[in-house]
Order: sequence, then structure tokens, then C-alpha cells
Amino acid sequence: MEEFTVALKARKPAMDAGIDSVPVSIEKLATAANAKTKVRDDLDDEEPEQTCFTGDTNIIIVNENHREERQRFTVLHKIVHIVLALPSRLHDEEITTSDLISY
Repeated sequence: MEEFTVALKARKPAMDAGIDSVPVSIEKLATAANAKTKVRDDLDDEEPEQTCFTGDTNIIIVNENHREERQRFTVLHKIVHIVLALPSRLHDEEITTSDLISY
């Protein structure tokens, strides 16, 4: 995917939600990306999130035991995966440097 295309796709949810200042409303951004967020306290410490799909909505569940900043990062990270249609990679998969740079 070309860098310009990525930039346009990445900005679309914020534009659709009418977001034009910081701090960004996570809920508005999630809604624009067709996602909902939930917070749960029963995730493992090493588990920042779980993602599932119900109907046509992405559900992003974040770990309540993590700091607020970490929760925001996690939700935004998952929204990027949704908006750019990037596959999630499992932790035990080998990721090349070129893969990381391209993302």
C-alpha cells in the first residue's frame, strides 16, 4: 500500500468523527472505525487487549489493570489495524524488519 493511501485511510475516521483537535476522543474515533471499546479487569497482566467481531462491529476489550495511557495506545493501535485492514500477528511469529518498516 502506498504511503499516501495509508495517510488518507488513517485520517478518514478522525475526519468522519469531526475530530480536529487533541486530545482525540477515543470513543468517537472507535465509532468512526466501526468499533466499540470495553474495559475488563480479568485479562492477564501480559494481555493488553482482546479483539472480537460481532455482526459487523469490532469489539476492542482493553485491560483495566493497565495504565490509562497504555489503554489509549492499545485502542488506537487496534483501530489502525481495523482502518488499514492490517493483519494482526501472533507474538511467536517472526516479523522481518521490512515488515515493520512497511507498517
